[in-house]
Amino acid sequence: MEEYEPLSEVVLLNTNIRGMNADAKQEAFYKVIGNEKPHVVCLNETKLRYDLYLSNYWAFQTLYDRKGGCWTAARCEQNVRLQLVKALGNYFCWTRLTTGHTQIQILNCYLECGESLYNKNRALRVLEIVRDILRQDANAAIVVCGDFNNHLPVIDGHLKQLNFTPALHDDVATHKLGNQLDQVYAKNIDIANAVVNSELDHSITDHRCIKVTLKPT
Repeated sequence: MEEYEPLSEVVLLNTNIRGMNADAKQEAFYKVIGNEKPHVVCLNETKLRYDLYLSNYWAFQTLYDRKGGCWTAARCEQNVRLQLVKALGNYFCWTRLTTGHTQIQILNCYLECGESLYNKNRALRVLEIVRDILRQDANAAIVVCGDFNNHLPVIDGHLKQLNFTPALHDDVATHKLGNQLDQVYAKNIDIANAVVNSELDHSITDHRCIKVTLKPT
């Protein structure tokens, strides 16, 4: 197998899309992708009812449903590969990005808002998956991203105890009402240049896109 130089940095874009079935919504977001040119795209609350693909991108998604949904895609390049590890229900899309000899585990999440035990247990499932990855490889490069809704403080506290680094300070709003609901965390990989962009999302969603640069160590 021919070897290619690995990427020195990986640009990841994450946002809650609040439904991705409408053609107009897809076209609007495709323009965002064309302008931003990320290597990886993680969408949450897609509500997709069918497989969605993007030209020149590998794409994987969770089960079809009218609520929830995660969609993860990566640009088709010689030095990039994206593989689905597992689609967990309709709320977690776990993929593995390979560039050169570097592998990055990406856990894309959508957690429903609410105080029910069911919703709280699903939030804890994020941490179970992360711990499972680390049991298999303590040095694994891991990115956890998504819309965590009111479960973000719990997720934040536990991931920081596991030495994950958040992309955004906790006072940065990711929703038009001024709340932080979305976040990107990284472990065993450097995370830099986090940008929250409100203008490019205005016609697409009431959430803001988070764009980060990941640098394999």
